[in-house]
Amino acid sequence: MEISDFISGIEQTKILGASAFGFITGGVARVINFDNRIENRKRKNIFSKDVEKEKKYTKLAIAGISGLTSTTYNGPISSDALEVITYSSIFRLGYEVGYNTTKNIEKYIKK
Repeated sequence: MEISDFISGIEQTKILGASAFGFITGGVARVINFDNRIENRKRKNIFSKDVEKEKKYTKLAIAGISGLTSTTYNGPISSDALEVITYSSIFRLGYEVGYNTTKNIEKYIKK
């Protein structure tokens, strides 16, 4: 694996897009009370019987899907895998920022 393949595969617009998409997704998740929906759903959990693990794995799956769709797949497998991890991490970071920003805005409005 060459580091230049990895660096050339990462594009600034895709990083900004993944973080913005994560931010929006996190904000929407907070507005629709995503965590509470996972806790109170009547269906069987997909990933784990533990509710906290279920929430964590569901968010990781969403971030992973975002990373898979952002990757270009034009280099070696190791480089592409790093791209998926990078874009997934950026999405997840954006998700947490959007979720917590929306949470703080809701607290401020309720004051």
